[in-house]
Amino acid sequence: MRCAECGARIPDAARHGKPQKYCSSKCRLRAWRREKKAQDETPAKRPPKTTESRKRRTAHHEPCKKNTVQTEPESEPYDVLLKRTQHRLQTAMFDPRTPSTSLSALSKQLLTVTKELESLTGDDGTPETVSLTEVVDDAFDPETI
Repeated sequence: MRCAECGARIPDAARHGKPQKYCSSKCRLRAWRREKKAQDETPAKRPPKTTESRKRRTAHHEPCKKNTVQTEPESEPYDVLLKRTQHRLQTAMFDPRTPSTSLSALSKQLLTVTKELESLTGDDGTPETVSLTEVVDDAFDPETI
């Protein structure tokens, strides 16, 4: 047999297992360095992405429309803001890509938002419109003191 690196003859020894490829540890190390250098010089090529995985990945996302984005949260009623937050939390909870470690925190936030939304709901089942900047004071009664 011949060495794969330098071509020197490898002595026939009574060995068991896989036959030797190199005559010495120097040749084995030299071959390893040469292979490593060749790998570093050529960039690793990724396999092309399939269109199916692209469709699956983008199917959950809806494009953002310019007229739905608001810069000031004070411009809408508080109950509408809570409903949007509730919807976003529900979407995130039932998304299969949401990590399991986030589900507990998301469910707690969803419960909090839902309870607050229910507390804003009037007796007739319709939400009372409350603005973020609106302050409601009770009438002063001097007899209560």
